[in-house]
Amino acid sequence: MRVSKFLKDLVTTGASQVGVILFGVVLLRIMASVLDVKNFGLFMVIRRVLPVLLPVVTLNLNIGLARYVSFEKEKARYYLHISLIIGTLLTVLTFIVLALFSRFFSLAIFDSKDYINLVFLLGFFLFAEVIHLIVFSYFRGKMDMNIANAMRLLFMGLPVPLAGIFFILGMDNYSTILYLFFSIYTVGGVIISLYYLKKEWSWGLFKTIFKEGKAFNFEKSRSLIMYSLVRIPSLILIALLFSFPVLYATHKISVAASGYVGIVVSVLHLLTLFSMPFNLIFLPKFSSLIKNNQVENIKNYSMIILDFTFTFLPIIAIMLFGLTRHIVLLWFGPKYLITVDSVAAAILSSVFYLAYALIRGILDGLYEFPFVNIITLAGLLTMVVLSLLMGNSVFELSAALCCGLFILGISTIFVLVKKLRLSIPWMKVLIALMGCGVLFLLLTVVDNKIAGLKLNTWYTFALCTFYRGILFVLAWWFYWRKTLWYTEILKRITIKVPIKEDVMMYEE
Repeated sequence: MRVSKFLKDLVTTGASQVGVILFGVVLLRIMASVLDVKNFGLFMVIRRVLPVLLPVVTLNLNIGLARYVSFEKEKARYYLHISLIIGTLLTVLTFIVLALFSRFFSLAIFDSKDYINLVFLLGFFLFAEVIHLIVFSYFRGKMDMNIANAMRLLFMGLPVPLAGIFFILGMDNYSTILYLFFSIYTVGGVIISLYYLKKEWSWGLFKTIFKEGKAFNFEKSRSLIMYSLVRIPSLILIALLFSFPVLYATHKISVAASGYVGIVVSVLHLLTLFSMPFNLIFLPKFSSLIKNNQVENIKNYSMIILDFTFTFLPIIAIMLFGLTRHIVLLWFGPKYLITVDSVAAAILSSVFYLAYALIRGILDGLYEFPFVNIITLAGLLTMVVLSLLMGNSVFELSAALCCGLFILGISTIFVLVKKLRLSIPWMKVLIALMGCGVLFLLLTVVDNKIAGLKLNTWYTFALCTFYRGILFVLAWWFYWRKTLWYTEILKRITIKVPIKEDVMMYEE
């Protein structure tokens, strides 16, 4: 069997993302057990603030690296070195600002002046995130996904055994746990990034960058920096989209409520990681297509992505919707069951964020103009306005977030269709929506019947999962095999049948 490199990268990247998701699930489950509700809320706040700071500290060079390392391969190592220089300098500057105004940031982030040490910790951990993001994006741009995936798994998997140690030790000093966790994670994360970087960097190249008249200079990085800079707003806006509900809950409701909202955001974020393999590969892939002026291929591949969005994603979301209570109970424990309704709404709305995550890589790869800025601004404004109008509870904040994600997904599809002048098969979309409605009703009836049996939680979860697996197979057999995306997968897989040479006997 021969499988195309694109499909291999997609499968291996998908497998690594499943690993990342599992690490995230286990980490949150352990930390929810190790920490009390208040400190778990602080833990969630730190995790949500980091994505807001990263685009500013890196100048969003990770996105530029993914595109230009593929677009201009001859300058790949130069782009890596200039990105490391800029990222390191800005991280140091950010740490100094956080240190000088630690009381202000403690109040702004945690709604209290008692968490100055956590502000320092945030600046410290930021360095590990910056280095990892730059190195990971470099290998992503080179389409060396084996190294990129291995590095990602190690970085995201590191905190799991670390949290496990705290669980085994049974420590009850929650502040100490937070400090030790992020400090050790920082050191370990930097070591992992430097290990994969050892064959790529050169001290001589660092020196050459600063010398005028040599082969490399800052002028050569202008396209990379400008492309990255104009996309900073989109990353800040999308980070705020997920961070605002947590921070709003901290200030307007309570720190405990921020933990509850953090669970909703974390579940949503982990679900959307399934789209990451596509986004990681699409940006450099479509960048290469537009450089070679393969317009028809661009349109065909875009239609395949839209077909996948309409026919696959809603069915998966509906299947997960009925498992929400089991997911929260088995993942976080009974004390967080208050979030079930909010998590259920987030699971359904994840379809729209997945659509955005799939298509933004295409838009970024094809166009220098940052359409994602406009798209994310529309989603954020929708969420913020609704939060201010009705954000008095965890569920209301979650509902506002879901509406923001709806605008995000619809806007992204609209831009792609308009820019490439695609024709949406509305009848196919209508059939898909009707099928999803029937599936939703069927799952609701069967889930209620199973709930009436009053079985053990694990047995109920296993039974619900089992019959969903049967429905998944039926969907594949009767529906997905006829879709564009499934046909494309088959095209990229060829089976070689060995030919046995027969010995011919000739009679004289």
